[in-house]
Amino acid sequence: MLFRHEVLAKIASGEVDLAFRRWRRPAVRPGTGLRTEVGVLEVGTVDAVPEDSVPDRDAQRAGYPGRAELLADQRPGEDRQLYRIGLRFAGADPRVGLRADTDLSTADLDEIVAGLRRLDARSGRGPWTTAMLELIDANPAVRAPDLAAGTARGTARFKADVRKLTRTSPASPPPARTCSWSSRSPVCHPPSTPGNWARCCIRWAARCWSTPLRTPTA
Repeated sequence: MLFRHEVLAKIASGEVDLAFRRWRRPAVRPGTGLRTEVGVLEVGTVDAVPEDSVPDRDAQRAGYPGRAELLADQRPGEDRQLYRIGLRFAGADPRVGLRADTDLSTADLDEIVAGLRRLDARSGRGPWTTAMLELIDANPAVRAPDLAAGTARGTARFKADVRKLTRTSPASPPPARTCSWSSRSPVCHPPSTPGNWARCCIRWAARCWSTPLRTPTA
């Protein structure tokens, strides 16, 4: 589910606690966690509702002036059903804390490298993680569709591959790093932009996990 920035802000403040979508089938389930720019949203109820029974009050709880505006904003299609989705703000994205963590133990690195090797071993197209990570690292701040255009994967499969990489550590998403390189050991810095966590320390771990980490002093 995608939300406009102003709607996300209202969900975080509690002003908005409903969403409506016209779907062919439900795209989320009760209990689903949605990571967004304001934090994690939790999905409550997901109910199919007749369009002519939506009260203005529910439309306002979804951020619209009334039912007419809400329905006008939905995807068209006679094969689609309107769903009423309950939402609540569940708190900060845990990845934010991971981005601030600049300590990576040998065990952490071993776990990440093992995860990369598992992804390669399970792949029907052969090893792919190193090439993907190097592509992302060489093109910071480039949108996924633009990166995917230079591959044979297509945008949807490219994004799925990136999600696999960000879940490489089985215990938690890997903490973020940006790296400068020296001939002896890497220097790891906290990322300057939120998007850096997606390319994070996986590449660093894959190439330098056997070398000591030194954190720059202030």
